[in-house]
This record gives sequence, structure tokens and C-alpha cells, in this order.
Amino acid sequence: MNFMYIPKDADSTWVMKKLQLEKLEAKETRAMAWEDYFSHEAGKQEREATRKFQERLTAQIHQLSQIRISSRNFELWNTAIERQYYEYIDYSLRQVDMRDTLLTNVYYGLTPLARACTIKDYKLVRLLLQHGADPTMRTPDSPYAFMQSPLHASVADPKVFALLTEYLPAEAAQEALSALDSDGLTLVHAAAQGGFIDVLTTLMDNSMTRHQVNSLTPKAGCTPLHLAVLGGHVNCVALLLKHMDPAVAVAPTADGYNALHLALRPDSAHFHLDSLVECFIAANCLPSLYEAPDPNGATALHLAVCQNLELVALRLIGLGKTPLNLSTRGGLAALHLAVSVENTNVIRALHEHNAMIDVMDDFGQTPLLMAALINHVPSIQALLEFGADPGCQNKEGYTPLHYLASYCTSTETFEMLLACDVDVNCKTEMGNAPLHFAAMKGNEVVVHCHGRRLICPSRWRRKSSYSMGQTSRS
Repeated sequence: MNFMYIPKDADSTWVMKKLQLEKLEAKETRAMAWEDYFSHEAGKQEREATRKFQERLTAQIHQLSQIRISSRNFELWNTAIERQYYEYIDYSLRQVDMRDTLLTNVYYGLTPLARACTIKDYKLVRLLLQHGADPTMRTPDSPYAFMQSPLHASVADPKVFALLTEYLPAEAAQEALSALDSDGLTLVHAAAQGGFIDVLTTLMDNSMTRHQVNSLTPKAGCTPLHLAVLGGHVNCVALLLKHMDPAVAVAPTADGYNALHLALRPDSAHFHLDSLVECFIAANCLPSLYEAPDPNGATALHLAVCQNLELVALRLIGLGKTPLNLSTRGGLAALHLAVSVENTNVIRALHEHNAMIDVMDDFGQTPLLMAALINHVPSIQALLEFGADPGCQNKEGYTPLHYLASYCTSTETFEMLLACDVDVNCKTEMGNAPLHFAAMKGNEVVVHCHGRRLICPSRWRRKSSYSMGQTSRS
């Protein structure tokens, strides 16, 4: 404990100043004492680290000295890398005259840096980079990704990518980050294609790579968005749509497919297709994304309906940006396709959003004709309820009755159509009435339908009566 002498004649002001001065001196003394302590501890830790380094280095040199060298192809150096002898590697790379030779030595097709990146030895990657390993060195004809383009290969591993970009020379960073790989992909393309969201996020935050989101591959004309969609990477798609130029986001590939076409291709097998489509809706993409046809004339709605993707189809219909009456190259509208997959929910939704109920394909087939052809009763009932023309004819003169006379096995279905007061004797271009088809197909259901005047060949009447008589007697 320290004491301070105060003269008897001292006033309070002098005492206060004296106390403040003493307090300041005591504070400085304590600070110096702590500095001495920490300095001593730091020196102690540094000395301990140096001692351990020397011990490990000595042990590693001893282990390597036991190896019989069969050639001069840097066997000890490569063995040290394989065994992760970091101290020996560090010691060797401090030899300036040998450093470049060691760093560029190719062993089984890989440089030390490429090998370290491949096996995800992050400590070795940093050590090599600290000693001057070039993260931009490329060997295009190599079969190994980290030799072809280290940065492109590293997008699969956020830690390796972060290390390589951290040690990029400032003067070469822009060129290195903008380089294309052998397939014409930018770094953003590569990250999007593989679904590497962490690296993709980093690239979007980097002013030197952000612009790549709108770039196209040289041959296929693919944006990063196209590649992310093809891979079914929902999180990458959502991120890219936030940064893309709206016009580029709806652009097609060189083959004529936009991103939504690719998402809904019949040969795609995405488990999160609903979420993938929802990304485009949430991004409020331009209407042309939904309106544009693919090379086969199919819009996104056509693709969804023909695969019976009910949830996606209903979402697109409800969105109101999709043309409902646009036809494919074969003349099929969405309503035709909904009938072909026998989905009455989609049929109802299309009607509620004012789709043409009697739209025709290239052969004059209406949805009702198609429903009659496949004999799907719920679709027939729904279409008649929505006002479909029961007497419509295609280009060959077929009506729904002609199809039902051939294939219908339900009296109720046939009578449901007859109740619409259709012309039961309407003939095709070849002059056939519905009963002709019933006769040709041996369909006796037609005979049981009452209440209509049917023109029926006498031979068919005799045959039908004979068949029914045989049945009743038996």
C-alpha cells in the first residue's frame, strides 16, 4: 500500500490534482507490468512453438533419411507431402534456390498445390500458397480438374476456393477470376452447375465476378441460371434470379429453351420441381418466360399439363401470365393435354380462367372429341357441363357419338351424350353414322340406348337380336 504526504497548508485543489497525478502514474505502472507479463508469455509461447517445430522437423528428417532413394525425382519431397510433414515442407520451401522447382514439380500428374486441393488438405494448401505457389497456373490438357483450372475446380469446396482467392496476386486477380474453363464456363457457371451455393454467394458478393451472372457459354448459349435449373439446384436458382438482368433471366438457350422449359422438360427428374417453379414466380420474371414456346411450340403450361404435374399446372394457370389457348406445333392446347392425362381438376381450372372449351387441334379435334375417343367419363361430363358442343365434328366428320359408338362400354355415358339432343345420324366424310361404328366394333351397348330414332343396317339389327336372344335363352 502506498501513502501520499499532504502538507498542512495544502488546499483541496492541490490535494485533488495530486491524487489524480498519483492515480495516473499507478495506472501506467500497472499497464507496463501487464505488457511485460504478456511479452514474457508471448516469448515463452514462441519459444515453445519453435522448440516443437524443431523436434518435429528433426523427427521427420530422420524418418525420410530411412527411405532408400531409387531416383532423383524428388522422392523425399513427394513423400513428405504424402505423409503431411508440414515442418519439413516449410523448411524445404525456405530454400530460395529450390522453391520454384519444388512448387512446380509434377508427381503423378499433379503439382503439390493441385494435390493438396484434391485431397482437401487445407493446411498444406495455405502453406504452399504462403511460399508462392501459383493459384492461377493451368494445364488445359491435364485429366485432373485442379491442373486444368484450379479456381474452377475449387468451386466445389468453399475452403479451398477461399484460400486460392486469398492468395491471388492483386495484379492478376481480375484476369484469373474472369477466365473460362475448357467448356467455356465462368466461375459463376461452374458454381451454379454444381449447386455450390456457398461459393456462388461469394461470387455474387464479389464485384469482379458478379457480372458473370448474365454471361452466356460460347456454344450452347447457356446462362448460369440454365445450368442451375438443369441440375435442379433450387437455392442457386433463387440466388441467381435476384442478381440477373430480367431480360437475360427469360432468354432461351441456343436450342430455344428458356429456364422454365428446362425445369419442366419431360426428361428432367427434379424432386423439388414445385419449389423450382416457385422461384421463378417469386422473382416476378417477365411474362415472356411463361408465354414463350419451346422448339416444339410448347409453353411451360403445356409441359406441366402433359406430364400431369397438377400442382405446377394449377399454379401457372392461377398466375395469369400463361396463355391458355396457345397451341403446340401439333395444334394441342392445354385443355387437350388435360383431357389426354384425364385430369379433371386442371380441366376445371382452365375453364374457370376462360380457356376456349371447343378449341381445335390441327385435325379439328376438340377436347370433348378427345375425351370421347379415350372414353373418359369424368372428362366428358365436365366438358359438357362447361358448355362444350356435343355435336362437334373434326375434319373427317367424326363426332363424339362416333367415338363412343366404337369404344363406349357404359350405357350411362352414351345416354348422357344423347340427352344433349345431338344428331345421332350424323355421318363422317366416308358416310358412316355412329351405328356403323358400333356394328364394326360389335358394340351392343348402343342397341340398349332408347329414346332416339337410329338408322341401323338391317343385318346389324338381325345380328343384335339374335345375339340378345341367344343370351336370354342361355
